[in-house]
Amino acid sequence: MNILELLYDHYKDTCEKLEKQIHQRNKNFAFSFLITCVLLLFAINPAEYRDLMFEYIRTEFSIDLSSQFFVIQTLLWAVLLYETMRYSQVFANIERTYDYINALENKISNLSSQQFDRESGHYSSHFSLPLRYANYVYKFIFPAFSLMVALLKIISEFVIINNGLFLTIDSILCLAYILLVVFHIIFAVKTN
Repeated sequence: MNILELLYDHYKDTCEKLEKQIHQRNKNFAFSFLITCVLLLFAINPAEYRDLMFEYIRTEFSIDLSSQFFVIQTLLWAVLLYETMRYSQVFANIERTYDYINALENKISNLSSQQFDRESGHYSSHFSLPLRYANYVYKFIFPAFSLMVALLKIISEFVIINNGLFLTIDSILCLAYILLVVFHIIFAVKTN
């Protein structure tokens, strides 16, 4: 096997891994978006949505969690932080993988004396408007929206919650979440 064949095989493997990373990013994004929306509902009208949620759980699962609202809110914060952390990690890996694919394509082009830029040069030069929009949603719009929701939610908790322990835990999780999203946006700006 010559170096060109070896590089091309490695290139194919890297592209397959990239597809898996994109799939994982999309799953993390969807789950983060869902939790962000639930937190938004609890920030807007906590009593009504809390009652709806507890009624659903009571009828579907015959479990009464009505006294556990603070615990559920804290779990939502923790899950949101975790899923957003995973989303940001996969997002950063995808950006690095595209840079690596670009380097592989350049090496393959040089060795083969043929233009080889399926994923990097050609793809990025033909980045359609919907793809550009989706890219901005992943990098900027959703993070900005989620920051606003997090701030709105934690402010509403300071107004409503009279349990110091859960308010402290939620505040720490919210602060960690805000820092994570700000770092995500900074990374996205650098790689844009």
